[in-house]
Parts: sequence; structure tokens; C-alpha cells
Amino acid sequence: MWRIATALFLLCRSASACDAGVSWGTKGGTGWPTGADATSYSHTLTWEKMDPPEAGNVFVSLTLSEGCGAGYIGAQMHGGTDQMFTDWAIWDAENYNNTRPWDPANKNCVRYDGEGHGTQCGVLAGHKWEMNTPYIFNVSLVFGNESGAHFKSTITNGRTKEVIPLGEIWTGKTSASENCSRLLVGGGGFQEIYSGGNFTSVASVEGPIFRGVPGHPADVMPTNFSDCFLHNSCYGKGKAANCRNETVHHCLPPACPIPKETFLSGQVPLPDAVIPPWDHNPDVNESTDCWFGELTGLDGGVQPAYWGQVLMKDSISSEDQRKSCCGFCNADPECKGAQLYGDRCSLRHITNTSANFTFVKGVAVTTAILPNGRYPPPSHASEVAAYV
Repeated sequence: MWRIATALFLLCRSASACDAGVSWGTKGGTGWPTGADATSYSHTLTWEKMDPPEAGNVFVSLTLSEGCGAGYIGAQMHGGTDQMFTDWAIWDAENYNNTRPWDPANKNCVRYDGEGHGTQCGVLAGHKWEMNTPYIFNVSLVFGNESGAHFKSTITNGRTKEVIPLGEIWTGKTSASENCSRLLVGGGGFQEIYSGGNFTSVASVEGPIFRGVPGHPADVMPTNFSDCFLHNSCYGKGKAANCRNETVHHCLPPACPIPKETFLSGQVPLPDAVIPPWDHNPDVNESTDCWFGELTGLDGGVQPAYWGQVLMKDSISSEDQRKSCCGFCNADPECKGAQLYGDRCSLRHITNTSANFTFVKGVAVTTAILPNGRYPPPSHASEVAAYV
């Protein structure tokens, strides 16, 4: 039980996550629309690198929806050990407790609370991860009836062919119209890091693959992915714990026979566009060197794709959030203005193809912010038309 409880504890302390987008296409070929019914699911995970060995806490998982519940299934590498940690979780439907371990005597699966509530299963003690060994995660519909459905999951060691039980979960109907007896085509992969430090990890995932889709005799697989980039500065106060990048690369047929994502974390290169201009001075100070238009929206300009929306600290006052947003705009040489909506500071550039700023009065919990000397604030005399 401790192993499963520890896995859930880690999930609740996520430090960062890199989620990859996935496309499933339309009917035909290997693609099939999202939400189609299937009876079997699999993906193949390979831990390709952990340097130094056993150095970090990494979770690589894929979301998965069953007919009357949804969650994820994935692998965890815990720092300081090569023990196999896994997590297959199905959340309850809202306002219901409609999932449970199929066999209460089986120690693989337990009910959980904390990150929502539902049922989760994990591999029992005694198994170890092998580097560069493919592990095939499978979830299959065992049977269904008028009250719900029974699902079973296993992990197969691709080198030894050992089949390792992961668990069995029952999902119950919450309404007469529900169909629990299915797995839904869809979902995507994500990587989460639970400790900083100086380590590099690489893990690849082939799939997912769905089978048993009516009208489609072949495997149903993703038709495309979008890559993910996360950057953490190697400078400033938190550099020792957070000096690392995360990224996801993908490979599609015919280059790869099965669609594949590779999740990388650590001292891995990222495109220049991902690195914010304050990277070498990440401890950005609050500033009042701006014009502040409270209850005013800012339209126009372009928000930089990767770092242009900065989350303000929830622990500081609204006034300090405005000052902090001003500080980040001043730390970006190309920032001509910013809009603070709640705790979200949207930095804006003016380009040859973007619209100039317009200001909209009477917008709740919103502040337009202009760094002094970079863009003229609205004036009732000369720019009344822009200040609507």
C-alpha cells in the first residue's frame, strides 16, 4: 500500500509538466475520430537515459478514458532506486464513487482521495526498471453488463516477455444511458518532474494504439503530435533546484513504424524562441515605471508564443501583481504593453503585422499596463477614439 500512496503523493506535488498535443485524424488509414469506442489500449514505454543513474523523480504518462471514468496510465522513476513504480488511475464520475478495485483482496489497487477521488493500481514490490527495455502497458475490457464494466491492465517486459499484473478496476454506471463497456480513442502523453537538480532523463513512448474499434480492423494510432517546450533558468535564486529544460520530440510513419514521442528533461537544448529575455536575470523586481489603466482591457499587439504570459504570485496583493507585471514588461526590451487579467500578465509586442493598441474601459479584474516611454497612454484629447 505504501508504494501506491507514495505514487499519489508525488502526483500531488508536481513541479512542472510538459504536455504534448496529439491528433487522431478522421476515418481511414490508421487514424480514427476521437471518442470512438475500442476494447483494448496499449503503449510502449522505454527508459532510454537517466544520468546520473537513479538521480531524479520523473513521471511519464498518457491520459486514458474508459466508458464511465477517465484518468491516466504511466511509469514513475523515483530518485535513489531502480524499483518499478507505476500508476493506472480512473477518477470517479463527478459527485459519485463509481469505481473500485475489482478484487478487494488484490493489493495492487486501492481507492484514493486527494487528487480527485477514484481507484488507482500499481505494480507490487519486487520489480525493477531496466534501461533501454521496452515495457508494453495494456488496458483491456474484460466484460461489461447493465451495471458497469471490468477493466484489466498489465505490463509486459519486451525483453523477457514477463507479464506483470498492474491491476483490475470496476467502473459503474451513474445513469441508465451510459455505456461503460468501452475505451475511448483519444488522449495524449505528458511528463512531470518532481525534483530539480542536475540530472538528464530521456523516455520514449510508442503509441498509444487502440484495437477493437468497430468498422476499423487495423490498429488506431495518432496521426500527428505537437511538441512541448518548458524552460527553467540556470540563474537567479532557484538555479540549483530548477536549472533544467523539458521538451518532447515526435516521430511519425514512415520514419517510425509506430508514432512515437520522446520526452527529455535536464540539460537539453531548446529553440531560442523558448528562452525569455530575462533568463539571465530571472528574479524580476516589481516596478512602478508604467502607466496603469485599472478596469481597462488592452487589445492589439502580439503575445510571444512561449513565455509571453507570466503568472503572477497568488500570495501578493492585486497592487503588487500590477507592479510585478510592469516589471516583467520592462524586463522584455520588445514589450510595448501588457494586460493583467486576474493573475495572468500578457506581454504584448507591436510588429509589422499586428494591430496597434486599443483600450477598452470597464473590464473587470483587468489592468492595461504601458511601460513609460515605449507606447503613449490614451489621452482624452488626442486618442479618445482609441479609449472606448
